[in-house]
Amino acid sequence: MSVSAHPTKERLILVTASLMDGERPDKVHIDEVILESGISKGSLYHHFQDFSDLIEAALIRRFSIHVDRNIEMIERLLVNSSNKEDFIEGLKGVTRATQDPALAKNRFERARALGMAGSNLRFREALSVEQDRLTSALEDLSRGRRFKSCQPDG
Repeated sequence: MSVSAHPTKERLILVTASLMDGERPDKVHIDEVILESGISKGSLYHHFQDFSDLIEAALIRRFSIHVDRNIEMIERLLVNSSNKEDFIEGLKGVTRATQDPALAKNRFERARALGMAGSNLRFREALSVEQDRLTSALEDLSRGRRFKSCQPDG
């Protein structure tokens, strides 16, 4: 997950992302962010084009957290699997964990973000960076691990 360089920008993203824990993005208001962060509107607009830009950055941050968790689970699975069968069983466990009914709200949020990307070029471009990062991480993980039973004889 990429982290903003400037602490004020980072604080605004973190506070906004936190406020989204209990609300849909369209229910988070600028006054809440200003109050909770202790940062002025002027500073907000110095770091973001508009309030929607901040909301988008917070959504990307939340999406990134899920991407990172998925990468970590698959990496652990690869490290702990000694053969193809272990990996397949572990992958079933990863699938069950990610599809846990308790995580339905998180899946819905990611689906909403993907839908939003369809009509918002700025958001689509930012989200594609995270999707590319996930794809690259999965490619790197799959290249880095070969099971003895999968290697060609020779």
